Amino acid sequence: MPSASDTAVGGVGRRGFDGFVGHRLRMAMTRRRAWHAAAFLLLASLLTGCFSSSTSFVGTGTGTVRPRGAAVRGRLVVNIDADLPAVSTAPGSLPPVRSAAAPPAPFSGREGGARFSRVHNGGPGGRRQAAGGGGDGADSGMRYWLLAQDDAVPDDPRLAEQWNLHLIRAPQGWATLARQRPFMSRVPVAIVDTRICRDHVDLLPGPWRGFDALGDGVDALSCPPGPGDYAAQHGTMVAGIVAAHTNNGRGIAAATWVPGGGGGTSPVEPLAVRVLDDAGRGSIEHITQGIAWAVEQGGARVVNLSLGFPYDPAEPAHMEERDKLFAELDRHAGRALFVAAAGNDGGPRLASPADHPDVLAVGATDPRGRKAEYSNEGDVDLVAPGGAWAPVTAGVLSTMGESGYGYLSGTSMAAPHVAAAAALLMAAGVERPDEVAAVLKFTARSIRDPESGAVYYDKSSGRSPAYGWGMLDVAGALRMKVMPVVFLARVTPDAVHAVSDMVWPAPDGVFSVAGDAAFGDAADGVDELYVVAWADSDMDGHVSEGDFYGALPVNLSGGDVYVGELHADPYRGGRRSVHRR
Repeated sequence: MPSASDTAVGGVGRRGFDGFVGHRLRMAMTRRRAWHAAAFLLLASLLTGCFSSSTSFVGTGTGTVRPRGAAVRGRLVVNIDADLPAVSTAPGSLPPVRSAAAPPAPFSGREGGARFSRVHNGGPGGRRQAAGGGGDGADSGMRYWLLAQDDAVPDDPRLAEQWNLHLIRAPQGWATLARQRPFMSRVPVAIVDTRICRDHVDLLPGPWRGFDALGDGVDALSCPPGPGDYAAQHGTMVAGIVAAHTNNGRGIAAATWVPGGGGGTSPVEPLAVRVLDDAGRGSIEHITQGIAWAVEQGGARVVNLSLGFPYDPAEPAHMEERDKLFAELDRHAGRALFVAAAGNDGGPRLASPADHPDVLAVGATDPRGRKAEYSNEGDVDLVAPGGAWAPVTAGVLSTMGESGYGYLSGTSMAAPHVAAAAALLMAAGVERPDEVAAVLKFTARSIRDPESGAVYYDKSSGRSPAYGWGMLDVAGALRMKVMPVVFLARVTPDAVHAVSDMVWPAPDGVFSVAGDAAFGDAADGVDELYVVAWADSDMDGHVSEGDFYGALPVNLSGGDVYVGELHADPYRGGRRSVHRR
């Protein structure tokens, strides 16, 4: 029986571990029941929604109404794509995903003098994980996507191999930022993991800050030996998704790039928080110390935890350790967004800390958007690219060693995509971690196979144990920015007078607005009542161009009203002031 603190972190792991290891988090990179590099990022992302615009209103309204106890219910449908730049996912070919019976082929290459070729095997009858890297991509034989000319495209030569960024519509998100040119603030992002090779030629030049919770004399920002040791390289590979140096003519792009003068920039201030040694061993105590430093000393607003604790609820010792982890997360509630990997056990229960109610739990998909076989299910919040175990190039490409690159698969690789999107939202001005989390869930998309059209997840069906609220959508989140609100109002040509509380819809758009208070006098002689949806995307406090807006007339004189779908589009009308209740 494993100890309460045994944890599969980042790599391929299995539910049980050999022996009673004490208070250790174990990264079992070669184990069966793999975590396939389960990287847990804790982000509290808020879901943003879009609202359809309406510049004129139809209907006679409600007359003089003083409803009490009545409610308006419906589902908000937003048109985020109405003014997003186009991106092409053709004619590049998606990497084939082999069955579990087929062994992966090793991949080898060379860049900057680093050479490595490695295939992880889960043992007899076990799952396998392929990983590899090197080169400029010429020998991979694959180019997955072509970008439309309208996109803001950095010049990183291996971007074409980064199917993961295209699956989450990161290039369209970059183009959205290029159009908006928002003021971007700096966002400290903590990567709680193994040490990170700060000297990698393709990571952000800095400044980097680090903290070592293990106290064994190893610098959190030093380079681990052996570029092919995926346990030791785990932190560096997670870091590449969030903090690769983008548009520098080298290697890969990070999800956090912001186009602009001088080649663009990244709003990320990276924090390397070492809580695992080069074999992936650590403890709950190390993790809680790392979280405390990241938030209290490092000022982290996003915390990525690429690790997991596959606890057994029937074991009191397991639950005691889990409670310690939960207590530390509770202590920092509201100060940072935590994002965590769902786990790579392929089971029906999330690993911890992904199972904490205020942590964004991220599942993994393969290059087609289909749930990866290793990804745990349960209270998943959303999914992001984690890769398939074969072929090698169906993994997620990232930084490795001091100058190389490698492919790795797992929920560990999925989570940092969500952390990166959260950092971009915060940099664009969304301050509350809970709103960032809400926006990410609300804008997450339904998932279809890009070739066959098969529906893997339909968001209108509600939350899925496997897919949560859908696929991370960086473009949609950055276009919406803030969470839409739904409320009852009287509307004039130049103002919207709220007569109820403003509520957030659920991630699938379902809403209920109570009309249980006296609505007051008519606004400027207008007595019609509307249910209004509004996302103040430019954050100026007015309904204006750049926002999402929609309204429908309602009559509450007969009690509750179901309006069906309330559509919201980019607002095109004149500027309207908003008078809150």
